[in-house]
Amino acid sequence: MSCDINIQKDIHPGVAFIGLGGHIGIEEAVDISKALEDVIVDGYYWVILSLREVDFLCTAGIGAMLYAIGGARRTGGDIIFIDFSDNIQALFEFLDLNDYITTAAGMVGALRVIQSHPGQKKPDNG
Repeated sequence: MSCDINIQKDIHPGVAFIGLGGHIGIEEAVDISKALEDVIVDGYYWVILSLREVDFLCTAGIGAMLYAIGGARRTGGDIIFIDFSDNIQALFEFLDLNDYITTAAGMVGALRVIQSHPGQKKPDNG
């Protein structure tokens, strides 16, 4: 099994996008933790994380994501989750994570969350 990790930096100033897919087991959780840590260390304190293509997520993967949320929040940013598959949405609800994580309806919704945060640049109107 394997996990696909797609990273795009500067989708908006200071914002990175990470799209995950496949099977996220214990071994893949290490890769996800490193990817999230790397973008935050690189100065992308706001991360939009898509789980659309994830078909399995172990607790180690969830732990890696929750740990990274703490790191992003300590820098004044956050990780915004978008595009849950039905199974992953049910898992997050079962674990009662929806009160802790920030979610948005797609990429546009995530950018609105970021732009509404105090200190963020407002979108250009031109």
